[in-house]
Amino acid sequence: MCGGGVRSGGSSPAPSSISAFIDATKLMCQSWGMIPDNDRQASLLNARIERVIASLKSLDGWDALRTGIELSVIELRKKSLRETLNRLRSDVSAYAGIRSGEIKTFNATQVEGLPDILKRARLARGLTQRQFAELLGLKEQQIQRYEAENYATVSLRRLYDLFHVLNVSIKIEANLEAGLVELVSRGPIELNKLPYKEMLRRQWIRPDISEPEDVEVAAQRYVVQSIGENWSNFLHRQVVRANSLPDSQALLAWHARVCEIARTKKKNLKGDFFSLDLDWVRRLVELSKFDDGPRQAVDYLLSIGVIVVIEPHLEKTHLDGAAT
Repeated sequence: MCGGGVRSGGSSPAPSSISAFIDATKLMCQSWGMIPDNDRQASLLNARIERVIASLKSLDGWDALRTGIELSVIELRKKSLRETLNRLRSDVSAYAGIRSGEIKTFNATQVEGLPDILKRARLARGLTQRQFAELLGLKEQQIQRYEAENYATVSLRRLYDLFHVLNVSIKIEANLEAGLVELVSRGPIELNKLPYKEMLRRQWIRPDISEPEDVEVAAQRYVVQSIGENWSNFLHRQVVRANSLPDSQALLAWHARVCEIARTKKKNLKGDFFSLDLDWVRRLVELSKFDDGPRQAVDYLLSIGVIVVIEPHLEKTHLDGAAT
């Protein structure tokens, strides 16, 4: 949460806020539509089911006039929660069916679905990762790595061995669609134009470096270490105003700084954020009546699993007050 103050009172939220509120619910519900890969994930899903049930009960006690959220919005929230609950229960049930061997057919409409078939076939065979590795003549850590990476680094030859050992028959139907699809490059982002002088001035990188080349290298290393190689995985939305394209590398440097600060704060997290439970919104709004409301809001969000980072933007990033 950054920027714009949170106001209490009986006024209703703006339509745009309500729309974003509902869209966020839908996104969260969709992201949870996944069958577990192991007992630990199944246990987490069962815990989420309990939390969704608790959230539904909590919403039953909401007063639309007191909270400032229209009754229709609360009802939509309940509907989304019920859909999420049904999906989670379906996923847990499917996992139980796979584990028991009752489910023996797995479907995938894209090549990207093959890793899920491998994981589920292993579970259906009742094999642990260690047992699966032994059948393949591999170490357990290799199978753990394969599954953690979603089999992204597996060769075609190895893929054949994996399916062969599990005795899985596959029927492939390939259809040529109209036209071609441009391949989006997944290579590393160029880091040759980072605002290293400003990064040095703000002491994001070591202030004792004197040679320009050393400063540039230090800036590049800082970004890579703070963000990592998977910067395409950022779950954020950017809106660009007309005639104000941001400096992408300045924005990347700012992201790196935010990630670095967030990482240092992560050890102080006291909760696991659960956005489907609306009670946190009400509590957050109530803090605005205090003189030190913003400070209390930051502390409260940290207590429920949300890290707030306040960092001045860099020149040409065109960030507003809610840019995280």
